Amino acid sequence: MFIAKKYFVFIVSFLGGIVYFVFKLIFFADNFDFNIHKFYQYVIIIPILEEWIFRGNIQRTLKGKLYKNKKISVTVISNATGSFISVQNVITSVLFASMHLIYSPASHALMVFIPSLIFGLVYDKHQKLIFPVFLHGFYNLDVFII
Repeated sequence: MFIAKKYFVFIVSFLGGIVYFVFKLIFFADNFDFNIHKFYQYVIIIPILEEWIFRGNIQRTLKGKLYKNKKISVTVISNATGSFISVQNVITSVLFASMHLIYSPASHALMVFIPSLIFGLVYDKHQKLIFPVFLHGFYNLDVFII
């Protein structure tokens, strides 16, 4: 029970990703295009680099320097879970979505904002990059069926 409560946000995020991926696979399976190099890039390399830059550096720096480790947050999930979306997460997610404007249309940049908030929430909760990297890679699987 303790493990489930401790990793509640990660588990819910992961299950949400599974539902999303299965939905896309069912309804858009004819567009499925598997390429090992593309898989390696989108599911392993990009998540590691982007999460290291945005969660591991920007979000962590904003938390440590600008807010001096104070918890400034907007609650989005019951306080019973101890989950919140922090100001540093929102700022980082805006930067993350904005970065996608460089090579994607505005609609795509908006679509990555919510997952970015989820990755940031998981990072704030666990303070380990492995969790948002894993979720990010899982969410990037949709590249193969779009």
